[in-house]
Amino acid sequence: SIMDHNQDSHMSSDTSGVGGEPPARLKVRLLGGVEIILDGRRLRAFNSLRLQRFLALIALRRDLQHRSRLAFELWPDSDERQARTNLRKLLHEFRHSLPDTGEFVEIDNEIVRWIPTGQAEVDVLRFREALAAGDLELAARVYSGDLLPACYDEWILDKRGKLRTEAHGALMRLAEETAKLNDHKGTIRYAQRVIDLEPTEEVAVRIQMEAHLALGNRGAALRAYHRFAEVLERELAVGPGEAIETIY
Repeated sequence: SIMDHNQDSHMSSDTSGVGGEPPARLKVRLLGGVEIILDGRRLRAFNSLRLQRFLALIALRRDLQHRSRLAFELWPDSDERQARTNLRKLLHEFRHSLPDTGEFVEIDNEIVRWIPTGQAEVDVLRFREALAAGDLELAARVYSGDLLPACYDEWILDKRGKLRTEAHGALMRLAEETAKLNDHKGTIRYAQRVIDLEPTEEVAVRIQMEAHLALGNRGAALRAYHRFAEVLERELAVGPGEAIETIY
């Protein structure tokens, strides 16, 4: 599944320093599951959803956040005084949970700011950087699932949807490119990841069936078709399109 695909590779083999730079001390994984690793040790305190949401909020925005605005955003139903108190308690817990906090996050009486030059690596940011650089294979390795899957804050749902769309586009391009190169195993792998994201994506199923057939695996092609037909019937109450029926 997409959440199992190379979960650890993007936090290990691809995290060494570039150009002689030392590897990041802090590794923040927010895609497909949450892991906060400092100096090779997982920080168990970040099993707390509250801390995960807060770290994601400041790391993904990266710019300066005024404490009053953060407090209102995190506790919109509380009055200003109570919201500021809640934030103060959260920041105390955050500092206690993340050793050497000051290397990664600037916190004072008025602002909170993720330090972009700090020795930290965030998988979401690496994914976006890989896309911007046109490195689709790296982007595919880094994207191991939905952003903060256990969290349903509105801003996270919005960000999650955008990242999913970007991952879908990158994986679809990889499936199509490997198909042109007759890399049938690569095509099957990337097409499956598209299908994991969007089970009703007919183009991906069609490309995958053709790759299976090119490898002489008629049974696998038929199974892909039947899985797709079942999903379409269950979710949309429609049948497969003409193009995929022709292959079938």
